[in-house]
Amino acid sequence: MKFKLIILLAIAFSFSCKKEKGTAIPAQGVLTTGTWYVSKMTEDGDDLTYLFDEYTFVFNTNGELTAACPYGTEVGSWYAEEDDDDDDEFRIALGNTEPLVHLSKRWHIRSQVADKVELYDDDNDEEEVTFTKQ
Repeated sequence: MKFKLIILLAIAFSFSCKKEKGTAIPAQGVLTTGTWYVSKMTEDGDDLTYLFDEYTFVFNTNGELTAACPYGTEVGSWYAEEDDDDDDEFRIALGNTEPLVHLSKRWHIRSQVADKVELYDDDNDEEEVTFTKQ
């Protein structure tokens, strides 16, 4: 009987310590303050940072993402949460126009501090983007 009780307690404890999918992560609070720019963008080993030189980005708390440049504004969406593998997942949807199509995908968070968030593609080691606060 004691053995069964110990097993039940162990199972209950293991579920209580696991974060649920959809749990908010720190990037949500970091990115929703201020205006951001792409300070690094690589795709298949090619440096594409220059494509974003004139863009600024605002990540709103309601999940709206605004990309602005002197030629216009594109509005899309974003969200960040913990995925099934306990990785911090970051999704951007900004349409199919160049160069924003390069950002529109599922990313994972490599690191984050108050003024910089580094993302990577876990399917391609040579794809990463860094957002830096202005």
